[in-house]
Amino acid sequence: SPTEHDLSLRATFALSPHVRAAAGHTEPIDPPAAGRLWNNLGYHLRDIADYAGAWAALERALGIKEAIYEPDHPSIATTVNNLGLVLQDLGDLTGARAAFERALGIFWNPSADV
Repeated sequence: SPTEHDLSLRATFALSPHVRAAAGHTEPIDPPAAGRLWNNLGYHLRDIADYAGAWAALERALGIKEAIYEPDHPSIATTVNNLGLVLQDLGDLTGARAAFERALGIFWNPSADV
């Protein structure tokens, strides 16, 4: 019988096109929500080993977040960290390290609203 994780992976695979559509339609209406949707989609696409899709979704999330938030906003750090995980999965250890260092720099910034 399938585990809860297996069912979650199946749901991610089945629902990801719908989340993409929702995120795209949400961008002009509610950019913060669209940024969260793209980030969450990227996170879950990584779970199903769709690294190219995860990278694209996370890059889109980051672009939205960088346009609406200050550079030290914790939401940016979350997305940059998720990008680091995908870059690590893709074997780009230099890029992953740079992403992790950027995310940590935001999380450890005493002036950041974390």
